[in-house]
Amino acid sequence: MVVADVVTQATIGLYRTLLPGCLVVRLRVTPQEARRRAATRPAHLTGEEFADLHARERDEPPAADHHLDVTRMTVEAQTAAVGALWRT
Repeated sequence: MVVADVVTQATIGLYRTLLPGCLVVRLRVTPQEARRRAATRPAHLTGEEFADLHARERDEPPAADHHLDVTRMTVEAQTAAVGALWRT
C-alpha cells in the first residue's frame, strides 16, 4: 500500500506508531518545481501556508527512511525509484 501525504515531524510519528515497519520515502522537489506543480492542481493552501510548509521541510526535514529528489523525474521514474527502495 502507498500513502501519499505531506509528512511533518508530527505526522511521521503517527505513521510509525500506527503502521509499524512502514517504509517512509520523502519525495523532495525544489521550491520552484513545487510551485510549478501546485499551479497545475486545485489550490488547497494559501500562498503563506505553501511558503511555511516548504520552509519547514527545508529547515526540519522529517525523519524519513529515504529522501529522494524527484525534481527532474517523470512520474514513471519516481515510481521505479520508490519501488527499488521498497525492494531493498
